[in-house]
Amino acid sequence: MIHELAIQDFRPGRAAEAARIAGTAEAAIRGDAHGVLAGCWISEVGVLNRMLTLRAFDSQDARERALADLAALPRWQEECRAPLHDLLLGEEARLLRCVAGPHAPTAGGIYELRHYALRPGGLDAWIALFVSALPARTRHSPLVGLFRPLAGPADEVWHLWSYPGLDARMRARDAAAADPEWKAFLARSREQRLVQRMSNSILLPAAHSPLR
Repeated sequence: MIHELAIQDFRPGRAAEAARIAGTAEAAIRGDAHGVLAGCWISEVGVLNRMLTLRAFDSQDARERALADLAALPRWQEECRAPLHDLLLGEEARLLRCVAGPHAPTAGGIYELRHYALRPGGLDAWIALFVSALPARTRHSPLVGLFRPLAGPADEVWHLWSYPGLDARMRARDAAAADPEWKAFLARSREQRLVQRMSNSILLPAAHSPLR
């Protein structure tokens, strides 16, 4: 099983329109036959006017076949790609392997997607440290998914979290920062200088997103 994280940037104010297309025409044409939709979100904090879509495929070959099949469908071009053309500024896809999850949260709310660029060769060491500390971190908020790259930049990691709201996120992060086990993980990560750059986005689930 692999996951594709599709990142699409739209003209200002047009991401919601793109999400409506994704939830209607695209959903009707793709279904689960061309990749199983795990989640779709619109950025609320971070890079704005951005839609992120997470899909699962059995393999890289299965993904390539699905994309080729879609490209050959007139409806796909006419009802999905053509309407998006005037809205879209750019898009990219990251191929990922799930280390943990994806787990559906028990309550809806907001999502936080965190992306870390690691020092060259540091991915396995960081993941081992992080996974060992997860029981401490998930005492304070649930991890939806942890992903490592399957293709593209090798030393990066993505993790997705769910919170009831922004205030709940701050309380959870404050509690984790005071947790001795989590503090120990942070200290070991700093000592090994594993993380070079960090970024995050606050995301709201689209109406058609299975992860809500």
